[in-house]
Amino acid sequence: MSALTAFHADIKNILEQARSKARSAVNAAMVEAYWLIGRRIVEEEQRGQHKAEYGARLLENLSSQPPITPAKRRPLVRSYPRPAVNPQQP
Repeated sequence: MSALTAFHADIKNILEQARSKARSAVNAAMVEAYWLIGRRIVEEEQRGQHKAEYGARLLENLSSQPPITPAKRRPLVRSYPRPAVNPQQP
């Protein structure tokens, strides 16, 4: 390997290491940014409360709906029948 080729290899290695460090730094910064955005969204939704209001409304809405009865599940059962159980399989 000539001196010039070794020089080019060193320069290439320096640049590859710098790019790798830059990618790691950007990835870490983006993870932090997304975490902070998520925290801010939760703070806005909760507005200082222990939990968000939409959760309480969701539970109220769900509890006011009639329960799912076997008759209402029947179309789903027909679409996805229970697989046959083979007692010989472990």
